[in-house]
Amino acid sequence: MPFGFWLGSVSLAALYFGLGWNRNKVVASFFILLLLACAANAFSLVVLPENLVLGVVSLSCALSIFLILILPPSINYFRQLINLEVLAKESLQYLTSMSQQAYEGIYLVDPVDFHYVDVNPSGAKALGYNREDLIQLSIDDIHPESNLLVRKKIREASQSNFNVTFQVWAQRRDGSKIYVELVLSHVQRAGRRFVLATGRDLTRWIRKNEQISQMNRLYAVLSQSNRAINQVRDEAVLMSRISEIATAEGAFIMAWVAGLEGSLVKPVVISGRDRGYVDTLKIDINDPGFVKAPVVRAFTEKKTICNNNFIAEPSFSPWRERAKERGFVSIAAIPIRRGEDVCYVLAVYSEQEDAFDQKMQSLLASLSDDLSNAIAHIEAEKNRGEIEKRLRQLSSAVDQSADAILIMSAEGQIEYVNPRFKAISGYDEADVIGLSPELLCDGVSEVERYRQVLNDLSGGRQYRGEFRYRRKNGETFWSKDVISPIRSSAGDIVQYVATFEDYTALREAQNKITQLAFYDSVTGLPNKRLVLDRITQAVSNLLPDGLVAVLFLDMDKFKGVNDSLGHKAGDYMLTEVAHRLSGCVRQGDTVARIGADEFVLVLASVGHIGEVFHLVEDISARIQEPVSIEETQLSLTCSIGVTLCPIDGSDPEDLVRKADMAMFHAKSSGRNNVQFFTEEMNAKALSILTLERKLRLAVQEQAFEVYYQPQVSLHTGQVTGVEALLRWPDENGGMISPADFIPVAEEAGLMAKLGAWALQRACSDAVKLYDRVGFSFKMAVNLSASQFQHSGDIVSQVGEVLEQTGLPAAMLQLEVTESMLIEDMDAACEILEQLRRIGVTVAIDDFGTGYSSLNYITKLPVDCLKIDKSFISDVTESQGGSAVAMTVVTLGNKLGMKVLAEGIETAEQLAFLQSLGCDEYQGYYYAKPLSFEALVSCLSDSRKGH
Repeated sequence: MPFGFWLGSVSLAALYFGLGWNRNKVVASFFILLLLACAANAFSLVVLPENLVLGVVSLSCALSIFLILILPPSINYFRQLINLEVLAKESLQYLTSMSQQAYEGIYLVDPVDFHYVDVNPSGAKALGYNREDLIQLSIDDIHPESNLLVRKKIREASQSNFNVTFQVWAQRRDGSKIYVELVLSHVQRAGRRFVLATGRDLTRWIRKNEQISQMNRLYAVLSQSNRAINQVRDEAVLMSRISEIATAEGAFIMAWVAGLEGSLVKPVVISGRDRGYVDTLKIDINDPGFVKAPVVRAFTEKKTICNNNFIAEPSFSPWRERAKERGFVSIAAIPIRRGEDVCYVLAVYSEQEDAFDQKMQSLLASLSDDLSNAIAHIEAEKNRGEIEKRLRQLSSAVDQSADAILIMSAEGQIEYVNPRFKAISGYDEADVIGLSPELLCDGVSEVERYRQVLNDLSGGRQYRGEFRYRRKNGETFWSKDVISPIRSSAGDIVQYVATFEDYTALREAQNKITQLAFYDSVTGLPNKRLVLDRITQAVSNLLPDGLVAVLFLDMDKFKGVNDSLGHKAGDYMLTEVAHRLSGCVRQGDTVARIGADEFVLVLASVGHIGEVFHLVEDISARIQEPVSIEETQLSLTCSIGVTLCPIDGSDPEDLVRKADMAMFHAKSSGRNNVQFFTEEMNAKALSILTLERKLRLAVQEQAFEVYYQPQVSLHTGQVTGVEALLRWPDENGGMISPADFIPVAEEAGLMAKLGAWALQRACSDAVKLYDRVGFSFKMAVNLSASQFQHSGDIVSQVGEVLEQTGLPAAMLQLEVTESMLIEDMDAACEILEQLRRIGVTVAIDDFGTGYSSLNYITKLPVDCLKIDKSFISDVTESQGGSAVAMTVVTLGNKLGMKVLAEGIETAEQLAFLQSLGCDEYQGYYYAKPLSFEALVSCLSDSRKGH
């Protein structure tokens, strides 16, 4: 046994020095071996006394080693080992905490079965899962389209000491895809090798690159299309080439050209990923079901139509699955015109959402113009060929032509002129036969140009253009010439035929049109193109201590003039405003009209800002002077934004843009005032942009809540309904004010989708409310302007929600504002009437703050008027507020409508409204807006109290 101890000690030393065991293992093993040796020696002394001497020697050696191990240096060494182990555990815990807080996704993957072992919160959130669900999945679930590649990379990382980096698409829980960069490295955990994957989302970056690539591809499409236009002389061949170019050069996944047979849309040519899709469409432009189809709209509206997510359109439901199978997301329908009519529509499909931004749409419009011009040119070439044939066959008709005609030899000498030639030029036939037409040219430069044209004609091309000619009497005139080669049956050029007409008067008219292109046709003021040039000149001529002031002026509520008195009166008002503005500025300054009721003033050289203030005051006073139109005295106001160069920049378009921003700020501050552009204003604009980005994400994730405020009968004191109010929780547990995010949602085009979600939730909660409380309450839901005016058939949308939720139509009340109705009162009345026919009731919200006349109110199909809280807050103190409230209540009673007052906060307000005969109220006096559960509790208590 002592021999075994010494043999074990020698073995441990060999492991330490020869095989690289660490000290922890060697020391621990040595202690165990020492204890076993001591126990063995003790046992041998008892059992085998004859080995006493050997046992004593062995035990002494063991005890000596033990004493060495417990000496202070050894104990300190062991303490260091223990401290290192504790430090290692703390480091491991720290690293684990760091991974939990990391922004990037961190995933631990088993390289054997490729399942997720662990994930940090950021990684789970990036894929739309929680940790517990994700660790049940394998990489095949997250990377279904590239699982073999990911498996290969994981194996490489697990077998290598180097990081493995690559990029791949990942599929989120909701089915959407993100593009990620993965960095793989192997790690040890519980004695096993795992692969640690760190992921970074590159989706926004790749989407941006895709947009740039798509733009470049579209430029290539335009280039190749123009080349095809110059080469192809047949419509069918041209349409086929354009379709192929769209898929080959533009990387659109499908393109097809549509033509019309009667009212049916028929494919002329198809290229790309079709797989029978186009044949299933069966589009009839007279079918109401197709009225919103992009191809149909391109035919009927004669303009390029783009839809950046057409599979999400409700009207597209019959073809949605087939389109999704083929990867279609965005579509552009490009009209190709023949004269005034659309003869073809080129439809291109992209697999990207938002593929067609404003620049792309502008390029597609240019492609539409190019193709339309090509069709016109092909048709003109065809007609010209027929005319040439008829000229050769019916030469006698040439003498009767209204245009001057001359025929030249192949060498360019005149062989024939018709009578009209003499009438225009003054030369007889004998004067010109055998000579070159150069004798008509006015000046050496025109002679050289004519010779160049004849040289080009020898190649078989045709010339269409202008020449400045001189008559025999010396008078100059402008001629519009067409010179064409005449070929023999063998195809050789044997003659040239030239026709020309005196178009001096027409050219002068065109010059005048060109001049008018820089001026507004209504007011005669410079337009935007010219005013930008004037700003450029003013900036370039600016003195070192001077300023250039740019004023952006917008008339307040000018639309009401057009709507009430007509566009003729509106044009008269604009002309009068232009006259007054021109009278306010100095000589050398510019007044321009750049929009409907928008004017820009350029003060070319200003000594100090005080001059601008004086001018603004003068303008405001002049604009407010009454104008007499059709025996009606009108007085308008204006909002003005001001930028200064060089303080706010020097780029003309940037100065106008900043002045526009300042004007918008002036208008939002109450109209009829002036605002100078400031960096704070720009910061506010950036803040709104940031809010819009957050809002888009919130709409996508449905991160909103619906609160409900009870509506109470003033006669019985019982709750008769609730109003649904949209709320957006912020990151800190509070609420973002609807006054902040709803205008941004409207401006960003998100309100229709957000309003539809709120309508669905409110109707669903109304049904749940009945189940929880046992009593039906009227559910009042606000419609946004986007829902009412721009989201399609709101009547059908409401009907579908009622059918899906099971809410009786009579229990739903839709609220609209006066400003939503004023845009097109007749159309609004029709929509409201249709809503009432399906059984819902309609209320006008914030009544008294809009623009509706009493004449319209009497005709509106409305069930309830809601008095705006601004008239309620001081009804007991202000004669004006009480008068408005009394008027609305009286009007509602006379018209058979219910009247509901908003914003009731005191018992005095409540008593006053009861005295007027108001029907219902809502406000903090009864309850603030409540969450659904709080509403249930409130209504339950209310029912018990009664």
